[in-house]
Amino acid sequence: MPAAMTDTAGSMMTTAMVIVPQSKTVGEVIEMLPEFSTDRSDIDGVLLVDTLGRLVDDVSLFELLVTERET
Repeated sequence: MPAAMTDTAGSMMTTAMVIVPQSKTVGEVIEMLPEFSTDRSDIDGVLLVDTLGRLVDDVSLFELLVTERET
């Protein structure tokens, strides 16, 4: 990254995102997380989207871990 860009908001943002359909259960989402292990330091939540790809919710990893897996 060019030195001039290191002080921008864009340089602090991550492109690593976990995006899943809202139809997935908590257990299914947790089982998917190892696929993103190379970006684990950048991921702090999961984006839930509807069938049209629209954002429904942003769920933190903590929320996932304390919710029943069948939900």
